[in-house]
Amino acid sequence: MLSIPYIKSKAAIVGTLGPSSSEEEKLRKLIDNGLDVVRLNMSHGNIEDHKERFELVRRVDETIPIIIDLSGPKIRIGEVKENFDLIKDDNIILTKENVVGNKEKLSISYNELIDLVDVKDTLFINDGIIELEVTEKFENELNCKVISGGPISSRKGLNAPGVPIGLFSPTKKDLEDIQNTINLEPDFYSVSFVRRKEDLIKVREQIANFTTERVPLISKIEHQDALDNIDEIINHSDGLMVARGDLGVELPPEDIPLIQEVLVKKSNDAGIPVIVATQMLESMVNSAKPTRAEASDVANAILQGADAVMLSAETATGNHPIEAVGMMERIIKKVEPRLFEKSIELQRYVNSIPDSIGRSAVSMAEALNADVIMAFTRSGGSSQSVAKFRPNQKIIAVTPLDKTSRRLRLQWGVNPLLLSRDFSDTDEMIFQGVNSAYEKGFVDKFDTAVLVAGSLLGLPTSTNLINYIKIDEIINSVGAEKRFIEKKNRKVNDV
Repeated sequence: MLSIPYIKSKAAIVGTLGPSSSEEEKLRKLIDNGLDVVRLNMSHGNIEDHKERFELVRRVDETIPIIIDLSGPKIRIGEVKENFDLIKDDNIILTKENVVGNKEKLSISYNELIDLVDVKDTLFINDGIIELEVTEKFENELNCKVISGGPISSRKGLNAPGVPIGLFSPTKKDLEDIQNTINLEPDFYSVSFVRRKEDLIKVREQIANFTTERVPLISKIEHQDALDNIDEIINHSDGLMVARGDLGVELPPEDIPLIQEVLVKKSNDAGIPVIVATQMLESMVNSAKPTRAEASDVANAILQGADAVMLSAETATGNHPIEAVGMMERIIKKVEPRLFEKSIELQRYVNSIPDSIGRSAVSMAEALNADVIMAFTRSGGSSQSVAKFRPNQKIIAVTPLDKTSRRLRLQWGVNPLLLSRDFSDTDEMIFQGVNSAYEKGFVDKFDTAVLVAGSLLGLPTSTNLINYIKIDEIINSVGAEKRFIEKKNRKVNDV
């Protein structure tokens, strides 16, 4: 008797790789504890570090998707000699000089900032933990007083709310990072500080200079301009990231919870994955256990409908990366059953044939009490159209493409099943896919399934097929297999 394999939680866990998680054994443990997606943050480390980590992930588990997170026009402090704490009422100098920082002086990555700010302006470092007030302004430096203290380490972010910075994404560094990483075949790029659709168009143009493949883009929402243009940004994005660190500095912290809720809902309605990020289990950088508030924060993101939740410093530089991933997985699993106490999301906006088919498949699965929904897909569109409506059933996405299989891991509730070869027609697709799902333990012999697919399988056709089957009728269909073989032989003889 075949056993059903471990099927993970519906929401994905994104973990940032860094010094604390770049050993092979540690990465394996992260994956065993629930890590689904790896993020490489181009704001830290050099290109060789990131290439090594990219190759490490592919070597350890080639099914894990990798997000390359572009730095964007974020202002940062420079390198510091050693980590230290700024204390309330301390004085600190921000300078245009390229110096190694210490408790008296820090360099900054954007010298023009010194020209733009005024005395009494407020600056923030390290996602708003540290607050500075400008007390004196000179040609090449600012004298600042520490209003709220906190830890300082190399290349922490610096924000100047209300100051018209005039920096846009992508930066020259972003374009260079795309050029230097595109040959690695990343599964996603995330674009930092997106403010308008033109930022995404420029990134796509740069990608097109080096490959004909369309690499999915995740837009990081970190600024008021992005909120003002959110609908056009979503229309040009393949995913969204609610980057609460910078968003919570640029805007009042009390505004962030409702903004997060709106962004999650808009992404859900559009049918694109949304990642909730930043400081989700921040205390686990140093502690083996999270605060109760952090556990509630993760749970709330899941209940709102997030496709994924993300760990940053917790896995990149923290002392307890494995424990952080395991804790996040346990919170998700504990909370997710609550999602199915309400009715399925059939009222979401439908504006395409794939969405209509997806909604019909979920409705059919609910009415017929099907065990699974199987989406046969080349691009991931069929499973995305199903996942949009949040079915109670397990979603199995069958694809012959390894790139698609990896990217599917970011879709809510989707379990990718990679076939060893491509489909030649619809009947063969169903026969091979169902048998493979049974052999690998994704379905039981007595399960029932709703199938969705695009009927012209050799072409990038949108989802336009729906069916209902009993698994045992397919796996026991010797006559069907014979017909498939005869059909293949006829095709060979016709050539």
